[in-house]
Amino acid sequence: MRNDLTPLYDLDAIKGSIKNLILSSHNDRPFHPELGSNLGALLFELADTFTAISIKNEIIRVLSEFEPRIKSIVVQVVDNSDENAFNVTIGFAINGAANNREEVSFFLNRLR
Repeated sequence: MRNDLTPLYDLDAIKGSIKNLILSSHNDRPFHPELGSNLGALLFELADTFTAISIKNEIIRVLSEFEPRIKSIVVQVVDNSDENAFNVTIGFAINGAANNREEVSFFLNRLR
């Protein structure tokens, strides 16, 4: 590795990367089948506390493994059974920055 590329530390780039990692499935990216999460399968499980915990653990695993620019990851998953979806909020701190907490929120629902 030549280290001639510098990673982007712009907040919008990091938030976009977080969403891309979480919303993509394994084998979606050529030459990097390990990138992505198993959330697609979890969304078709019974919507209960156990599924919310599994979603939370999967998000933490993916971000800890594939996003080195962030630390102190806190995930909140709230079941929104009226709409067959989950509200996800991810709190994190950027490595090398002041102790400012940042947050990304989005809505996970099943797509057929």
